[in-house]
Amino acid sequence: RLDIDAITERVRQREVPIEEANQAVQKLFTEDDMVIVLRQSLKCPITFKRPTIPVKGRRCRHVQCFDLGAFLLYTDAQLRRRKAGPWKCPVCMEPLEEQDLAVDCYLQSILAADATAEHVDIARDATWSAVPLPQGAPDVLSDSD
Repeated sequence: RLDIDAITERVRQREVPIEEANQAVQKLFTEDDMVIVLRQSLKCPITFKRPTIPVKGRRCRHVQCFDLGAFLLYTDAQLRRRKAGPWKCPVCMEPLEEQDLAVDCYLQSILAADATAEHVDIARDATWSAVPLPQGAPDVLSDSD
């Protein structure tokens, strides 16, 4: 069994600073790239909700994060069912170890700045804008979503 509380505390001490994350985002765009913005989901691929503690592996090259608590609960459930293999990023499936996990301060700042956005458009310079919710969509996300 995983000691989820202890792992959470250790991972919370490891952060990808906003400046470092901005540089990583900028590297996703190449000079020849015709892409002007990247549309990014703010939802965790495990829970399909906005993450409480957005994390990803330090070697991951994507912007999307996943919720640390959900990832650890899923991993713990796999261990109890004896189906656990090596940890893998739920976004890119790259192998992960506990020490690879870090809080992404860039995504954390986006989540803090806009409490309702489900997607954002990220520009080459790592600035972002919320994608408006479709007409008729609820203004506030609830835990029952």
